[in-house]
Amino acid sequence: MRLNMRRDCQSYQHATRLLCFQVSTERHKVVKTMWGGCVSALLATIVVASEDRVAADSIYRLQQEGWVITQKADRVESRAGLPPYQHLVRRVAISTYRLGRGDRALTCEIIYDSQRDRQQEVCGPIVSRETN
Repeated sequence: MRLNMRRDCQSYQHATRLLCFQVSTERHKVVKTMWGGCVSALLATIVVASEDRVAADSIYRLQQEGWVITQKADRVESRAGLPPYQHLVRRVAISTYRLGRGDRALTCEIIYDSQRDRQQEVCGPIVSRETN
């Protein structure tokens, strides 16, 4: 009888160790999966944020290079929504900057599309239309 109790105790200890090992292995798998998902989400956030940051830094960079903002105009345009929301009004905010340095001049536009939630910056030579 004692022999059986000892064997039962050893079996119980073995089963407990095995169960603990399985739990820790499963925990490791979950943590590994969650970690991989977190890393993917973080990288995606960095890519999107860096795209927005590069676009937003352009006027700032020009100012750092000696360009001066001589004029600024803001306007909001109402445009048709994009499918599947074509029945809704889409607001597009446009800020137009005129920059000058010496005898050179540039126009930059920062365009924010509310439906796409995207900001875009475009710089080029001064166009003939008025910004007022």
